[in-house]
Amino acid sequence: MLFGEIVEPNTRALLLDDEELEEVPQYQSPSYEWQGSPNPPATIETLFIGESKKVLQALLFVTLNSQQVAVLINEGLSIYKMDKNYLVTFERKSKDLVIGEIVELLSPWINSAKYIHCITSSPISAFQTLERTSNEITFSRCISTDVKVPYNFCKKLEAPNLIQGLSASVLTYCICCKISASLWVIYMDNMPLDSANGAEIVKLLGILGIKAAVDFKSDDLNSNLYI
Repeated sequence: MLFGEIVEPNTRALLLDDEELEEVPQYQSPSYEWQGSPNPPATIETLFIGESKKVLQALLFVTLNSQQVAVLINEGLSIYKMDKNYLVTFERKSKDLVIGEIVELLSPWINSAKYIHCITSSPISAFQTLERTSNEITFSRCISTDVKVPYNFCKKLEAPNLIQGLSASVLTYCICCKISASLWVIYMDNMPLDSANGAEIVKLLGILGIKAAVDFKSDDLNSNLYI
């Protein structure tokens, strides 16, 4: 069973009476501006979509050697060409941004792709399960439109876990439009990304066909040690 939760905007909807509803300002969609060509090729072999700080830190090494074809100005979204494949990186910058509108902007790219892989990360503390987790510092789970998890890389993400953000919205779009897609969630601790806790990301990228010559350097100023 596929599941997920998308909240747009980041506040719960409230039931209002007619008088209260009149006082609510009408929503106006912001004006989005592209730099480069926002039009995808007729066919894309695989479309990768990466978000979350730690995933983007690993993908930085991939994008250095990739051709940037389009940027959504002021929104933290970039599209890169990698042979027959394309990579979308998303670092949310605007507080007023509605994720559903970003999915609409990306819909031509999504519809042109034969397969889609979304990659995100989440704290281990957010992982909900009735079973005890292993002592690994990182592990992965996957939600897919396929019957089985692709490549047998990890187990399926089961309820009651929740996903949100661009990855969840893209997967929901793919489910509604019957497009083949998978969403990979990498659970890790809050320590800075290094060669140990970053190994799961690098391994997943390699299995998905993304070559990343990664050399993580721990930030000595970033620590969860309190004195």
